[in-house]
Amino acid sequence: HAVSVRLKDGRDVEIVTRSDFSTGLPVFEVQDLLTEEECAAIRSAAPSSMMEESLTDNDDKGQPISPRKAAKMFKDLDENRDKALDAEEIAQFFREAFDLVDFTWDFLTPRVPNLTKTNTKVRKQEFIATNWNQLFADAKKLHPEWFARHSRQTWMMYSEHSFLQSVLDNVAAVTGLSETLVRETAESMQVLVYPPNGGHYSCHHDTAPDYPDDARFMTVFFFLNDVTEGGETVLFGTDLNGTYGKERALQGEEVWGEIESRCQSVASCPRNGTMPPPFSTALAVKPRRGTALFWYNMAIDSKGQPGRFYWSSIHGGCPTRSEEKWAANIWLHNTRQSEEDSVEQEL
Repeated sequence: HAVSVRLKDGRDVEIVTRSDFSTGLPVFEVQDLLTEEECAAIRSAAPSSMMEESLTDNDDKGQPISPRKAAKMFKDLDENRDKALDAEEIAQFFREAFDLVDFTWDFLTPRVPNLTKTNTKVRKQEFIATNWNQLFADAKKLHPEWFARHSRQTWMMYSEHSFLQSVLDNVAAVTGLSETLVRETAESMQVLVYPPNGGHYSCHHDTAPDYPDDARFMTVFFFLNDVTEGGETVLFGTDLNGTYGKERALQGEEVWGEIESRCQSVASCPRNGTMPPPFSTALAVKPRRGTALFWYNMAIDSKGQPGRFYWSSIHGGCPTRSEEKWAANIWLHNTRQSEEDSVEQEL
């Protein structure tokens, strides 16, 4: 389904529905919402020298692990109580402790006592004896692409870049929201650059169900350059065959928690242009300069009060290949994003 909308600058753009609740999550695509000049202006205003490493929202990850802490972690991780950690439990440890979502046995075997390609279990004394802090540092230096997030970012204030006001107005035009609401509830624009050879962001949500008082109820995501291979944005909560229907789309963490754990690895991303199972029917969008995607992360009522959280809004940025990828986010909140007190908004 496609609807044509005229922007303030006289250009006509098409809003294409790429998915709806029958296929998991309403997702809309607008090609050329940003002009070539606007993409260039954003990249020029946010040079790589201004950017900092993108971090995830868990500040405890990557913290030093003492022998005492290691012993406690081993007990918590050994869910089947067989006094050894198998590959799945080790992978869980890496995700929880370091945000490390991919690794190889060739990397681990020289660093973990008695671990080999055939002996893939780690016992308590070996777990405690391993220098996990050094292993983490080695992985960070040698394989940054193994971590949940591998990119750099900065933020652009709308008050400091006047041309971004027209970008906000165009967001209002395609989303059907008022210009006033978009300008007042838009978080500063996040600009990202994903380096070649593995820049990515594993599957995640843009807001959390337990912080409804200041939620990012809508994501507007822009591609700022063309990328020939890799760098796709995947909506892992979609199923373009409509196998599961709206019922699964509106399920909670009991369903989507397992799905989220399965899409963390970059192995869940397209291979030779094809999505692998169990995400073979998920929507994957190739980077195209000026294209915008937008979707709701949660329902919102006419007074800005949050409703149902959409677990199916889980999405990720797939690894780059030989080229870097530039992108930007505008998140709309259910509260005013300014120094003034939050107020109810008419939506």
